[in-house]
Amino acid sequence: MRSLAWSLIALSLLGCSKKESAETPQPEPSATPAPEPSAGTAVTTQSAAPAESAAPGDPDADFVALTGPKGQHFVVGRAVVVCGGDCKFPADPPPPMWVIEDGKVREAPELWPANAWTTYAASMKKEKMTSSVSFSGDYPKQLFARGWGEGRTGDGNLPPVKFFVKYWVDGTAMPDFLPSDLPLPPREYDEALLSLPTKQDPRSTFTYGGGGPPVAAEANSLWIRKGKEWVHKVAPWVSPAVLRRLADGDTLALGRGVHRIDKQGEIHELKLSGGSAAAIVDQGGVAYLASSAAVLRPTHPERFKLAPREERTASRSMTVEPKATTGDAGADAGDAGSDSSAAFEKPAAYTDACKTPVIVARTKDGYLPSASDFADLFRKHPDQTLAYPLYKVGFVSGQRYLLRVKDDADARRLLTWVDAEKDLSGELACVDLDALWPDPSVKHERIERVFIHPWSGAQLPLL
Repeated sequence: MRSLAWSLIALSLLGCSKKESAETPQPEPSATPAPEPSAGTAVTTQSAAPAESAAPGDPDADFVALTGPKGQHFVVGRAVVVCGGDCKFPADPPPPMWVIEDGKVREAPELWPANAWTTYAASMKKEKMTSSVSFSGDYPKQLFARGWGEGRTGDGNLPPVKFFVKYWVDGTAMPDFLPSDLPLPPREYDEALLSLPTKQDPRSTFTYGGGGPPVAAEANSLWIRKGKEWVHKVAPWVSPAVLRRLADGDTLALGRGVHRIDKQGEIHELKLSGGSAAAIVDQGGVAYLASSAAVLRPTHPERFKLAPREERTASRSMTVEPKATTGDAGADAGDAGSDSSAAFEKPAAYTDACKTPVIVARTKDGYLPSASDFADLFRKHPDQTLAYPLYKVGFVSGQRYLLRVKDDADARRLLTWVDAEKDLSGELACVDLDALWPDPSVKHERIERVFIHPWSGAQLPLL
């Protein structure tokens, strides 16, 4: 009887369990359509799923970590490649691979570069040797992978390979350093860019657009443009922050922590949940954050829409015919050939009647200086040298660097600075640059305006 009673109780519990399971709501199948294949993009049978799930954490967080892919994260342009496990080659089975793009996570087994390193696999397994795999570049058209050995001898290092559509091919032409993304802003920002008082290339953090004022960052500093002046504020980051302009004119700053800079220049710290941040990634026009271990999405994407990058218009490439000058053409006229309109005369000697004085700069031994010589000069007098535009002019007698000055007193001051340089010397001369180049927005075959940022010495191709 006792055994029968226990049997009845067990059957009753089992029935309840089945009933509860049958009534438990089941998740709806995903309604997200599979992405359409496009040329140059790898396609798998796994449909992409929105990356909207997040790890539990602070409900007030501005950014939360995505759940799903686990492994090493590599930011590659506007995408993040995730390599599961320890991400080492050879591996059997291969590690799971994902790509996060436009806010969607997709399984991407084709991104494991085993096919390109097949010839190395057998010997590496025999020697019990592995290589740590890393990814770099810009997915999908410029994606590279490399394998790094475990020691300092280079044993186990694998050659670079490049992803091509859905396979990996030889990538020996991979640059050691991909070209740095230092675009120039639209021309209306040239003055602000050139006058930014930072000791680094001003393009590295100069941020604009979205209806907000230009801003820039360096260690412990935020610079904000107010009218025609740069205003300095103390900032919480200890090294130059990465800045991205948001569509509402505010700026996202990634340095020591993540901050939002409003249009008045006030700095507000943001809350992160489930991970840290080392990069800002454009995901379908919205700012996400990424580190080597996680991707974080904004809890309110509408607040973190990125401002579109404003393109710089190209300068006109027509050639200007130079006007005749009053300089001394006799000594070197033979070098110009019979067409005098295609050549400049050499700089005229300076007299008290000259209305267009310049400093002709050369090295101490009489040769043409380099731009770096002027960078050294400008860095010593950053607050004053913006007043002296620098030109490179092709005269009949050869190329010359000219520093434009306002008057004789201005020229004497600049000559003192030039002559104090170890490798430079200067001579006062007379050249009417406005007559030779009446429209500086048009490229000239013989005159080039040389823009040097005086605080960093960086040469900026602003024309």
